[in-house]
Amino acid sequence: MKDKEIEMSFITKTLAKDALDEYPCSVHICINPYYWEDNGAICSLGDFKPTDVDKLAEILDEVSAQIYEETGFYPTSLDWLDIFPEDKALLDARIKKANEDFDALLDSLQSELIEESER
Repeated sequence: MKDKEIEMSFITKTLAKDALDEYPCSVHICINPYYWEDNGAICSLGDFKPTDVDKLAEILDEVSAQIYEETGFYPTSLDWLDIFPEDKALLDARIKKANEDFDALLDSLQSELIEESER
C-alpha cells in the first residue's frame, strides 16, 4: 500500500468512527451535497449500526477516491457527511438545541449593538 493510501485509510477510518459516534443508534449517511454530488445526485452511503466502522470506512475509501479524482479534495471531516439517526427524536433534539443556541447568539449580538449605540 502506498503512503497516501495508508494515510487516507487512517483518515477514513477515523471519519467513519466519528460519524458513527454522533448518535447512539443506527444512522443513514450521505455525502453532504454542498460538498459533492454523484452526477448531480445526492450520494447515499447507506445505513450503518454503531459498530459498522470498518464497513463505513471501506465505503468512504471508495467514494473518497472518486471525489478526489473529480475535485482534488478528500472528505476529511464530519462537515462532508449528512448523518440521519434512526431515532428521529435525537435529530429533533439536536436541531432544537442548535436553534436555541443561534437565538441566544443573535440576542447577545443585539444587546451588544444596543449598548454600543447608547455610548
